Amino acid sequence: MRARLTNYDFNLPLIDAVNDPDMPDIRCELAALSLGQGLDSGYYAAKEMADAVTLIWSEAQDQVPLSHGEAIRHLGDILARDDEGYQRFLYGAVGGLMP
Repeated sequence: MRARLTNYDFNLPLIDAVNDPDMPDIRCELAALSLGQGLDSGYYAAKEMADAVTLIWSEAQDQVPLSHGEAIRHLGDILARDDEGYQRFLYGAVGGLMP
């Protein structure tokens, strides 16, 4: 198994998603932004951003004002330490979907 994965291009599924005409635009954009990201670091960075956005939505549902919520502070912390800009790009893609 290890020998087969040595030469495998892990970007292929993302390229397929980008080129899939039936894929929603936001998913194509997120796949394109993820091209070239490391498997572990890309996954954890995307998961952390997804969790932050989910928390913002949850607090919005609970009518927690942004200025009092934990979610916006957590998002700010993520973006402040995003050296590579990947999470900032992800947020740029989904930020417009926020409540």
